[in-house]
Amino acid sequence: MATDAVVTTALCASILSVLGALFIILNWLLVRSSRIFFLKLIVYLSVANLLSSISYIMAYIDSTTTQRVECGHNSSATPLYCPPDGACIAQAMLMLIFENASIFWTIAIAFTLHQHVVAKRPRVERLEPYYHLCCWGLALIIALTLLFTDRLGPADSYSQSWCWIRGVALSRHTTMEGHVVPDEGSSAVTTGRLVQLSVFYAPLVCAFIFNLTIYIRVGNAFQRLHSEGAVESSKERLVQLRLRLHLAVFVIVWAAPVIHRTLQIWSVDPTWLRVLHAATQCSLGMLNCIVYGCNDKTLRPYKEAYSNLRSSLRTSSRSGVQIAVARRSGTSTLLSFGEDSAGSDAFRPPSFGDEACTSTPPLCADQLRNPACSAPFDHEIITVAASGQAARISSRR
Repeated sequence: MATDAVVTTALCASILSVLGALFIILNWLLVRSSRIFFLKLIVYLSVANLLSSISYIMAYIDSTTTQRVECGHNSSATPLYCPPDGACIAQAMLMLIFENASIFWTIAIAFTLHQHVVAKRPRVERLEPYYHLCCWGLALIIALTLLFTDRLGPADSYSQSWCWIRGVALSRHTTMEGHVVPDEGSSAVTTGRLVQLSVFYAPLVCAFIFNLTIYIRVGNAFQRLHSEGAVESSKERLVQLRLRLHLAVFVIVWAAPVIHRTLQIWSVDPTWLRVLHAATQCSLGMLNCIVYGCNDKTLRPYKEAYSNLRSSLRTSSRSGVQIAVARRSGTSTLLSFGEDSAGSDAFRPPSFGDEACTSTPPLCADQLRNPACSAPFDHEIITVAASGQAARISSRR
């Protein structure tokens, strides 16, 4: 069935997103040098991605373990809809809150980048309480409003892929058995789709336009620094690529869902588009991990730990051979075992940074004291901007 393909695809993508989000969160907890403000925003985004992915896993479990009850049809052969149960409502609330929160956190990250690079305001950490209030608070208000107006339920008309904003607007009329009956004709479906588009996807498009505008301004700022000779060409290209990747993730994740929900207004609902919708929308945590987490500085401690482990194993292997040779020759000494065993110090826990950078480096040449704060993700962009500002000030002097 098409519904089975959709929920299975959503499950696979959600599991990958859970792993990606957990990597960023655990990296923040374990690597002391990564505990800077910009990475903290990425962690908040990953928490939202993690919980929204869990909501899709809940949808899969619900679809495979719950026996669906056929509510019958009315005189026009329109299916009758049973009221959503508690599990459906909980999953819809979880999905709404944390998907909206993840979108709001992308806005917060872009705004912070603009304030630091373009507006040159170094103390952006003071905005964190307002970010929490807006990102989590607005998402909760939207979800509660939809809950109290009876807008939560199956996201699709005739099949329950997952629970979200109800795909069919239900009338207040009920049958003798207490089942809720949809409005006659296609107006109920159209109304439900319009609610989905206006409440979720219209703000989503506005968020993309805002992020696009911010990243264009940040990119132009780096172009000016490069033209003045304050930033090297390679670093400027790196920053431009990273900005494009941020926007590419947004488009990859949300393009198919926007197109799908829009076409559903005209009853265009191909199976391949539903599967693509589930695959991309549920991959948000994984893609954010690839863009924000898979870079040299983040992976370097783990590469060093792996290299040290291999070196230790090779040293232990050589020492074992030397012990065997000594035993065969009948000598009582272990040859140069003591000398070789000193090489076992090659396996050490990776150096995760003894000096934590707890604040954002300001764009002022006199305050660029700690080069070790050049951490990954968006903070890498900040570091390049800071060095460019420092070079500009030095040239003017």
